[in-house]
Amino acid sequence: MLELKNIVEDIVQELISSLDESKGGAISLSQKREIAAYVLNRVKPMYITSNKGFTNLIVKYRSDPQFLADLMTQISAGLKLVLKSHETPIVKKKFDPDKLYYLFPKFYGRVISANDFMPVESAKITLLINSKAAKSLFELWKNPTEILPKDGGTFCFAPLPIAAGKPCRKKSFQITIHIECEDGSCNYDKKFFYETDPASLGIQNMKSDFYNNVFPLEDVYLPFHKL
Repeated sequence: MLELKNIVEDIVQELISSLDESKGGAISLSQKREIAAYVLNRVKPMYITSNKGFTNLIVKYRSDPQFLADLMTQISAGLKLVLKSHETPIVKKKFDPDKLYYLFPKFYGRVISANDFMPVESAKITLLINSKAAKSLFELWKNPTEILPKDGGTFCFAPLPIAAGKPCRKKSFQITIHIECEDGSCNYDKKFFYETDPASLGIQNMKSDFYNNVFPLEDVYLPFHKL
């Protein structure tokens, strides 16, 4: 069986390593991998099965200005996204170390038009918990948020933890993703339940959790979206 190799991976890795941010140590190895994943998910792969094919393609595409320019555009977008997501989280309020809270993950998902199965390019998305707009844990995470054409229909939220009353026990919260299309063609709610136990919170735990506690949602298909 022939071994397949996506040559674009090597070119992308080399271009990322050539960035000033890479040379100056401003981005870590894991961040470089995130940028590479961002780019490779958005460009067409080019597979080879031999060292000769590798040589031919690497020479061809390193000398193709448009190909390299397109890759650098995607790398720049990935770099901006990674640097933004890895900023030190700015917590909006202090938490009482002696109290328990219901902690929510970062919810993220994608909005798709049911008419053409393409990502919606313009919409306002609001996250509600028990029918109330959720406050955001971090200053730069907005609720509601807006989907722009470059977002590929993707949205994300970081809800503020809710203080647990007594008795402190596991609780189920109704989560609503409310979608309003900018052209007025749709007004749609996607509802589900999220169950969690109360827990104590510390600022260091919150910063560590910023990178780990995520909850992917199923794609939301808008039945009334206009093309």
